[in-house]
Amino acid sequence: MTTAPVTPYRSQAAAGRMSFWHLVHAEWTKFRTVRGWMIAMIVAIMAVTAFVFLAGNVSSSCSGSACPAPPAGPGGEPVTDAFYFAHQPLTGNGTITVQMTSLTGQVAAGPSQTAPGLQPWSKAGIIIKQNTSQGSAYAAMMVTGSHGVRMQWDYVNDTPSLTGSVSAASPRWLRLVRDGDTITGYDSADGTHWTLAGTATLPGLTSTVQAGLFAAAPSNGNTATATGVFRHIGLSWTATRWTGTNVGGSGPNGVPAPGTLRQSAGTLTVTGSGDITPLAGDGSVLSVQRALAGTPIGLIPLIVVGAMFITAEYRRGLIRVSLTASPSRGRLLAAKAVVIGAVSFRRHRGAARRGRGARARRRHRRTAQRDGGRRRHRGDLRPVSARPGPAPAPRARRARRVRRGRALSGRARVAAADHPGRRLLRPAGGPPVFAGRRRQLQPELGVLPARAVGGVRGGVRVGRRRAGAGLLPAAQEGRMSLTARVSPPPHPLAQALHAAWTKLRTVAGPFWLLAGAVALTVAVGAAAAGAAQCQSATCGIDPVKASFTGIYVGQAVAAAVGVLAIGDEYSTGMITLSLTAVPRRLTWFFAKAAVLTGPVLIASALAVAGSALAGRLILPGRGFTPAHGYASLTAGADLRAAAGAVVYLTLIALLALGVAAAVRDSAAAIGLVLGLLYLFPIIASLVSDATLARRLQQIGPLSAGLDVQATTGVNSLPLTPWQGLGVVALWTVGALLLGALVLKFRDA
Repeated sequence: MTTAPVTPYRSQAAAGRMSFWHLVHAEWTKFRTVRGWMIAMIVAIMAVTAFVFLAGNVSSSCSGSACPAPPAGPGGEPVTDAFYFAHQPLTGNGTITVQMTSLTGQVAAGPSQTAPGLQPWSKAGIIIKQNTSQGSAYAAMMVTGSHGVRMQWDYVNDTPSLTGSVSAASPRWLRLVRDGDTITGYDSADGTHWTLAGTATLPGLTSTVQAGLFAAAPSNGNTATATGVFRHIGLSWTATRWTGTNVGGSGPNGVPAPGTLRQSAGTLTVTGSGDITPLAGDGSVLSVQRALAGTPIGLIPLIVVGAMFITAEYRRGLIRVSLTASPSRGRLLAAKAVVIGAVSFRRHRGAARRGRGARARRRHRRTAQRDGGRRRHRGDLRPVSARPGPAPAPRARRARRVRRGRALSGRARVAAADHPGRRLLRPAGGPPVFAGRRRQLQPELGVLPARAVGGVRGGVRVGRRRAGAGLLPAAQEGRMSLTARVSPPPHPLAQALHAAWTKLRTVAGPFWLLAGAVALTVAVGAAAAGAAQCQSATCGIDPVKASFTGIYVGQAVAAAVGVLAIGDEYSTGMITLSLTAVPRRLTWFFAKAAVLTGPVLIASALAVAGSALAGRLILPGRGFTPAHGYASLTAGADLRAAAGAVVYLTLIALLALGVAAAVRDSAAAIGLVLGLLYLFPIIASLVSDATLARRLQQIGPLSAGLDVQATTGVNSLPLTPWQGLGVVALWTVGALLLGALVLKFRDA
């Protein structure tokens, strides 16, 4: 029996390369059809928008229907003019000279509490001002926190002079000379050799002006102060009693905190807050900065979605399909970057409101018309060309019966594999061919010969018997006398622990993440220790906190490890197999938690030890010496901070494990954990009510848990170090219980 040669099917579509914008459109289609990613984008929009309204409500400290307008400078521009001024009247011409030996400050360390520190534009020095009202003309010589000595006048003019910071060993001498409407500034490092800093002309300056010392520190929404120490004060006029004034008062445009003046043995110490600077626009700079405080919360779902946008391809096995459609891997990655970048930039305006119901109905209606009036069932994935029409021909029915496995009379046929659908224009298979023992379906492809499908053949004997065809003898009929009983394993917890540990150690991802957490924590801690500087015993920087700064970022990686420990079970479908092997769900869950604790605890100990070692090597060279009150990093409080930091990171990983068990989605769980960690501090920094802000710090896991690192200023903390760690433990226990309950009473 011979058969006619078969011509393989070849598509008539011209081979070509998919354009980049078609590839972008394909990636956008992927993105918008995943409901979770669209929801995450909406959450990001809502988070940023909510913080805009929150910042607008809490940033205003004025009462009534409207806040007063900001003061105007000599040129009519809106300005900020609020500082502490210790002054004396100066009539006519005169000179004021001082030696400045120190500039220190306090910065906000949280709601209702401050810590020693200095803002970069904190300033203190000497000033000649027309009067004490806001917006009046002035000229000043000042020492700043990070920008050296400056001469500034009339809010918009600035000129630099000596660089470097001021200290008792390296003082700065400042001088202002008034000659009519002209004020000249000088500075010196030794009080003998003077350098001209600048000359300012203040038109319309009155005969009697106010001259003296001042201090100011910009708050940027949080209270900050600057303190300057002045000695060898020289006045060319007859000195009178110093008068302290808070320029601007304590109103909406005034100083955030009242200043002070202390005199002792010829030394004057001036402390003040506020700023002397032009105000951009109508005073909305501060509001915009505070409104953008919600950006970190909005970035959390964006980061998670960005990671899932590429990892989902590997987890679902779609990466092969994507690379088949676009073999150029660089173009594929670039298209994904364009899509996620555009979506993040545009914030999905209107995407959540765009309904697809009407379009879906119209699409199904057009499809039904092409199919001859019948609508396609949702399970029918065949293309239009492969779906049956209203009245199929006898030959089509016959071919369809062949594909369905029905027996046909006559010679047996084998149909070439038809493509199952997936919206291709043409099926991939060729026409059916006759079966034969020596003819291949497609000779050029080297496919094995097709053979007719016959009846079921006999079993093949294996073992010691000779191989041969035939039926195996069936077992003799009988009745079951006893029911088989399967006893439970003797040690279920031990076996669950062993199984969980085997899973964890055979997957490289968690250990790479833990190694990255160690490296990141140590690197950030070393960088923070290198940036810290202490020049006196009153610098107030906690050396342990500076060394452990990396824990702020390391905890995010620890949370990711905890989420993936159980999130991968659901994403890969292994949860069904795991619960089949260990039917006791709570045993399996707590075995997973116990196994996770060990590696995270070891990695946390290595990270904390590396950070402490880096601080021990770097901080003495930055001024943290016994002369400044810092003996070592091995005292009792330091050891408590190190041990507490290790426990804190472990608790964060277990907290993430519980959240992942309850949510059952890795991306959503990571977003929830990061939001839980960082949301409370951000809200507390925006709330103007000190009591509410303190409560938020006490219940937030990050702010309360990291109090265990404090070795200085412990009495000013909202909670004691061990109480703060207890708050984190309560959060962890609650998350684990929630995850256990969801796992127990909800289908996997």
